[in-house]
Amino acid sequence: MEDIIVYGAGGHGRTVIDVIEDQDLYRIAGVLDDDENSADTLLGYPVIVDQKEKEETIRRVFGGIVAIADGRIRSRIVSNIESISPKFNFVDAIHPAASISRHAEIGQGAVIMFGVRIGVDVTIGNHCILCPSSLISHENALGDYVFVGPAVSCSGRVSIGAHAYILSGSVVINNTLIGHHTVVGSASNVVNDLPPNVLAYGNPAKIIRSSKDAGENLFRKRIP
Repeated sequence: MEDIIVYGAGGHGRTVIDVIEDQDLYRIAGVLDDDENSADTLLGYPVIVDQKEKEETIRRVFGGIVAIADGRIRSRIVSNIESISPKFNFVDAIHPAASISRHAEIGQGAVIMFGVRIGVDVTIGNHCILCPSSLISHENALGDYVFVGPAVSCSGRVSIGAHAYILSGSVVINNTLIGHHTVVGSASNVVNDLPPNVLAYGNPAKIIRSSKDAGENLFRKRIP
């Protein structure tokens, strides 16, 4: 069993650790975090905040996963890890109660939680998060760093751009395109294509505001 690290000592980090423990494929050597005020341990694992010790740990272990819900921060940390250890293995945390078609393709660093169903000919990009009971039906394509909230349902042939968020309880009908960095609010019904860099919600989902800057936070509340 290989040693890995989990990067992120927040609420999402707790969830990812729980999935890894249930998966029972890796041994968690430590939890890395950038907050110097973090507790010394998380769910029984040592929390490492010292920069030199973090770098040494990253170089020493087989690989790991970035457990940060905010895709922009997750992307930055992934890049930092790659600069420290170019051959670092980003592992997938896949709950044993998830159902994944043998004809689906899952990228590296994915978090796939309890009760997720991924259908045939689905492509999941790198470092995506799929929360409990979400459905990704046939021939979907998710870009890198996509976040899919709990109980989201995507019908067939849905395409979701990189860094997009589809929040809890939303439904995306078939043959729909959602642009990169777009946020779909909770309990929305997406019946038309959505362009990049917008916030949309409602039934049917309507664009509420947009941004020319792909890095701007479209949330009113920060994702922890």
